[in-house]
Amino acid sequence: MKILTVRHCERLKGASQSYVLGFTFAEVLLTIGILGVVAAMTIPTLMQNSQNKELVSHYLKMNNILSNALKNTEATEQTKFYKLSETDFKSKFESHLKTTGCDADAGDTKFTPNVCLTDGSQFKYGTFDESCTDNICDTLTIDTNGKKGPNKEGKDRFTMNLTPNGHPPLKNFY
Repeated sequence: MKILTVRHCERLKGASQSYVLGFTFAEVLLTIGILGVVAAMTIPTLMQNSQNKELVSHYLKMNNILSNALKNTEATEQTKFYKLSETDFKSKFESHLKTTGCDADAGDTKFTPNVCLTDGSQFKYGTFDESCTDNICDTLTIDTNGKKGPNKEGKDRFTMNLTPNGHPPLKNFY
């Protein structure tokens, strides 16, 4: 294909050969190539941003679920959670969660959950301390998305300290 300017078209109006206005094949390929390079540079960044937002969202959701379960446990029992025995605390706390059976093959030897929730998140209890030594009564290790990766501390796996006042608020998380 030849690109013809308006001046060429006027001059060729009476010619017996017909011309089609458009782009050459090389120009089309060059344009597609440039678009491909731009896409290859931007798509990984967009995907990473999306994954980070998803991990933050899962963490905030799990934080709310566990906070509400802790508050509901204290409201139902009309006492602070750390005044309950370890067995009572765990059973009462779990009764306020939507749990499911944990898969025996978690695929991660470093993290074996005690409690699995129906949304795929899971957590395990630390050592329950009724005297709340160092102002920590229990520690929950949380995996916000279960078996799904990256399964790394600070990405989708977090530790929540339960203090006599519940747990510390989130600060500077994102």
